[in-house]
Amino acid sequence: MAAAALAVLALSDLIAQFASRQNRPHFLAFTAKYTLIYLCAGLIFIGVAAPSWIPRLIYYGDPFHHGYLENYMWVDTYKEGHVGESYATYTWRDYFAHHRVRAMVSRVVHGFRNVYFHIPIRMERVPLLFLFSIGGAWIAFQIPTSECRFLCLFLVLQMQPSGGLFRNFGWK
Repeated sequence: MAAAALAVLALSDLIAQFASRQNRPHFLAFTAKYTLIYLCAGLIFIGVAAPSWIPRLIYYGDPFHHGYLENYMWVDTYKEGHVGESYATYTWRDYFAHHRVRAMVSRVVHGFRNVYFHIPIRMERVPLLFLFSIGGAWIAFQIPTSECRFLCLFLVLQMQPSGGLFRNFGWK
């Protein structure tokens, strides 16, 4: 989530830098200033997140270990994903080996529909927060400022199951 936040903020700053024609600082001054800002933000993130990384590093040898939760991204049923081991046993390769493209697209659409519509509506007695979020997104795209649009982008990225996806592709 922190990586998504920093990436959206950096994208916002880069677009603002290249979009403004007047009073634009020199690119090297801009780069030095924002490199320092994002370096400080990264150091603050490491300082806040390190206490949760250290026990995982000691016990599992991996500071980003999340157990077998990543299995659920790559299987069709809960029973398949619940293997009882401490490490993920399924990857995207396993899923792609046993499913066709149509099934994959269907699963992605089903997942988006559940995450963005069915679950928020069904989990609340009166889905006020869901209605407010739809209204907020609509207003964000009606207002001509880019900050609201970048906030929407961050919120969409925040809801993605990217932790397991990055790990299974070998990214950390």
